[in-house]
Amino acid sequence: MSHLRATAAISRVPSRRVEQVLAEVGLESAAKQRAGKFSLGMRQSLALAAALLGDPQILLLDEPSNGLDPDGIRWLRNYLSDFAARGGTVFVSSHLISELSMFAHNLVVIGGGRLLAADSVQAITGRHDVAVIVETPQPVELTALLAARLRRRRRRRPAHHPRNHPHRGLADRVPLSARCAAPRPTHARRLRPPS
Repeated sequence: MSHLRATAAISRVPSRRVEQVLAEVGLESAAKQRAGKFSLGMRQSLALAAALLGDPQILLLDEPSNGLDPDGIRWLRNYLSDFAARGGTVFVSSHLISELSMFAHNLVVIGGGRLLAADSVQAITGRHDVAVIVETPQPVELTALLAARLRRRRRRRPAHHPRNHPHRGLADRVPLSARCAAPRPTHARRLRPPS
């Protein structure tokens, strides 16, 4: 792990910390291997080990579960939760809100360079005011295609399927014709219905 040793030396971190962080991320058995031969998941673990070298109180991670198998994702989720429980702060950038909701306390959602939401995981994932607006010069044809597809999907579902429940989501209760709108003259995109 010459990469970690060099990083430790530049950062004036004791070299014994290299072995500690390798053990912490589960790479102690790969310590003698060249990092160039690592799988994507192993490289993610190596990057986490490098971030942990200085025993930080704050971790800033970009897509840390990318390339990890399900066991690796569970391990990472548990590790980051434990890190936070020990008093650390974790910032994770990810496109997978469902994965973040497994261990995060708060979410900040940014889209198009704008802050769209900042709230608890429960508040954001529990919202029912999300809408998808489709603009087309042929709303009648689109409505017919969507209705036909919906009918085919419902025929294929067993009667006990949860989506056949009468209290399913709002999008399933609103008639398709009410959800398809003729195109607006502007190019603005609306992410949520107006309040």
